[in-house]
Amino acid sequence: MTESARGVADERSQALLKAPRPMLPLLLGPLIAIWAGISLAAYASWRDKQSTAWWLLGIMLCLCAGVWFICLRQQQNQHNQQNQRPQQVLLLTLVLGLGLAWGLLHWQRIDTLCSYLAESAPSELCCRVLSDPQYGNHSAQSIVLAELPNGQSCRLRLFWPKDDDVPAYGSMVTVSGSYKALQDYQDFLYQQDIVGSFTVRSIVNVGFPGDLLGRIAEFRQSNYQKLTASSDSSGYLLAGVLLGCSSQLNQTWTGEAFRITGLSHLVAVSGSHLAVIASLVAWVLQKLGFKTSVEIALLILFISFYVLLTALQPSALRSAGMMAIVQSARLFGRRSHAPSALSATACLMIILEPAMAFSLGFWLSVFAVFGMAVYLPLTRSWLTAAADTLKKRLKIWLTSQQRLSQLQHAFTHQRLFKRSLKQIKQLVVEPSALSLTAQACTLPLTAPVFACISLIALPANLVVTPLVTLMLSLGLPVLVIGWLVPPVLDLVLGLLHSLSSLICQLAEALASLPWALAPIDVQQWFCLLVFAVLAALVYKHWPLPSKAGWQTLAKTGLAVLLLFAVLVLRPQPPELVMLDIGQGDAILVREGNNAVLIDSGPSIQSLRRALSRNSVNSLDALLLSHLDSDHCGGMVALMGVVQPNNIYLASGLLTNQADDQVIVTASQLIGAAAVLELQAGDVLIISEHLQLTVLLPTQPVMNGDNPDSLVLSLNYDTEADGQVDLRVLLTGDAESDVLRQISREYPELRFTVLKVAHHGSRQAVSANLLELWQTEVALISVGAGNQFGHPTPETLDTLQAADILILRTDELGDIRLRFSPRGLIISYSDNYPFWSF
Repeated sequence: MTESARGVADERSQALLKAPRPMLPLLLGPLIAIWAGISLAAYASWRDKQSTAWWLLGIMLCLCAGVWFICLRQQQNQHNQQNQRPQQVLLLTLVLGLGLAWGLLHWQRIDTLCSYLAESAPSELCCRVLSDPQYGNHSAQSIVLAELPNGQSCRLRLFWPKDDDVPAYGSMVTVSGSYKALQDYQDFLYQQDIVGSFTVRSIVNVGFPGDLLGRIAEFRQSNYQKLTASSDSSGYLLAGVLLGCSSQLNQTWTGEAFRITGLSHLVAVSGSHLAVIASLVAWVLQKLGFKTSVEIALLILFISFYVLLTALQPSALRSAGMMAIVQSARLFGRRSHAPSALSATACLMIILEPAMAFSLGFWLSVFAVFGMAVYLPLTRSWLTAAADTLKKRLKIWLTSQQRLSQLQHAFTHQRLFKRSLKQIKQLVVEPSALSLTAQACTLPLTAPVFACISLIALPANLVVTPLVTLMLSLGLPVLVIGWLVPPVLDLVLGLLHSLSSLICQLAEALASLPWALAPIDVQQWFCLLVFAVLAALVYKHWPLPSKAGWQTLAKTGLAVLLLFAVLVLRPQPPELVMLDIGQGDAILVREGNNAVLIDSGPSIQSLRRALSRNSVNSLDALLLSHLDSDHCGGMVALMGVVQPNNIYLASGLLTNQADDQVIVTASQLIGAAAVLELQAGDVLIISEHLQLTVLLPTQPVMNGDNPDSLVLSLNYDTEADGQVDLRVLLTGDAESDVLRQISREYPELRFTVLKVAHHGSRQAVSANLLELWQTEVALISVGAGNQFGHPTPETLDTLQAADILILRTDELGDIRLRFSPRGLIISYSDNYPFWSF
């Protein structure tokens, strides 16, 4: 390398390390003000349907801010003052007032639709499906645009019949059923302009209309059926990446693996997808020799087609709007500024569709792009400095070991050797900077919603993203060409499935690694506040890489590790914790570093939050009392967090229910050989003081329903001398008619604590059994405001008549029973003891 070339390379490296601070967009403040005004309007409208006071507040804000702004502007013109901060504050106040007024006007229309539907209560609807289905435990649901008899239209949530095929996105459907108005806790639907729910009894007619959206949707559904004909994860991944249809993928083991490894953004259609499409289309158009204006027009046309093809996802709309602004600037010879284009697009989308202010997909896209546009240069500078340091130390080590000359000789020339090191650096530094920046900027949104932080996202993105990009680059042209020449798709489909299968295997393998995921329980507002403060401090000080900076970073990392060791890895006293996981069951029993989880609750997020609150870092076993989803639905939350050594079920289920999804998931989680059965008489030793004895079932069970539940006795031995000092009866969902068998089989047993069966259902307890067992404390795991009315008044009356202390998770949160030689200490989720005996 010549001296001049070496100098240019050094200057380029120094430029990367300096990383000039980008300019913030002028529309950033108005964007925040519009979002705040519209959010406040939605809150006010939901709490007070009249919203008179809020209307007056919005009008007063607009008038006062407008008058003050005009007065200050005139005063500044007269005196040539340079301080524009008062004007900026007043201008933002004006925008806030306008956003509030616009939001109130929008949700007033929604209130009118809610009132009309509540009065008319339609039993038949003609509607257009606006979304791909979301699959739940009992049925699938879709968002539709329903046509009302008064000529208006509204958004509804439709629940489809369980055994029927769900109509595809873009189709027109006529259904009969029953309408249900919004409930007090369904503000999240109201914020999305959804005015109620409709339970479908029968589908009268379904088909694709002949308009543009209908034809595109029909093309999409045709390709979806071809891609998913094999009904496996590889096909569902192809449909998610190419068509933006990830409903089926989300129900699979692979879908959860993508969430654990931080790869979900590769399935959600966003800027990365549109960037690939834009690159492909632009390359073809340039080769064909089109003019710039024609190229831009065709590019926007292709992007619009793909956005319609992928079900108008908010992230895709944001990306398409940004791309249109950037290409328009290019057409008029203006330099584009990505943060400004992003802010303008976001403002426009929220104004045109106020419900967008509450779209998680939209804000994830905005936060990720804003972070990469503003903070990517800083992240890149730190990683470049780290790579340069590593490169120098590697060279010193190779020189000391007398291996450098051998490697250089192996590369035939010193220049080729240096070029190879440079390419490796580029392949690692740039993708790592992109991934780290995007993850850090979306963390305040993802951590509270998904109750976790992916610790393996960086290596997973480095490995998987290039493969997904290859699949997208190959698959999209094949879909278009296959539309014109169908045999082309059939020829390439096998290659696409092979590539997709490889990606699925990689994601699942990475997700199964220990400590791939850190569960977390944190509030959304707190995350956003901390993020805003940190982002502002970093932007203001713009800390470039330095020796002092590396030392500070190392000390911070060491402090975090020490705090983790103190809070998470400390041994625990003998205790039982009934976890607050909503309408379901999950009970943690542990002592020291030994722990057993009995049931996993209804949802992944609720179990992750509970594991985080209670610092669970290892599990010896998971016991599933029976196969109902409110006891097994959260089992996948253990993947990548804490993998149990064994999973136990009631005797007979592995044979009689071998194909049940719960058993299949358990086998995927820890391997089929580690999934075992329990029956009456079996004993699990947790520690020297705690053990679990199986009381029921006495015979192999068939179905895994409530009567087939595992019923366990948790025995506490204070002196570890074989004499049980206290027993807790853990009933699953086995009600009193089943529990009477315990009194017949084990008449001598007494249970100080009873876990009330079936969340306090009508037949959960019996006064005779309570008296026989001499029960003093009743634990009820139940979700607040549940639709089943649990716990029932009859059960509560029976417990109160027996003078039993009732502890409910919907009122107290996590309930902790700590065993000690002094007796039983009971505390709330904040660990403050309020009762002991």
